[in-house]
Amino acid sequence: MKKIFLILFILVSAGEIISTLMDVPVLHTFCKPSIMIMLGFYYWASQREGREPVSIPLIIAILFSCTGD
Repeated sequence: MKKIFLILFILVSAGEIISTLMDVPVLHTFCKPSIMIMLGFYYWASQREGREPVSIPLIIAILFSCTGD
């Protein structure tokens, strides 16, 4: 599951770069917050596999960072 979230993170990041280079505002609007969401899911999946506790403040910080910009 961790690998799936990493691939999605890379795809969304590539979409953000493409939206900036090609000036596509709709793609930017979708990809910008999705980067942080995918990062949060990747962190959560990484912590679950390692049997380490998930840092709730970190997850909250990642979710609130979606509203930034």
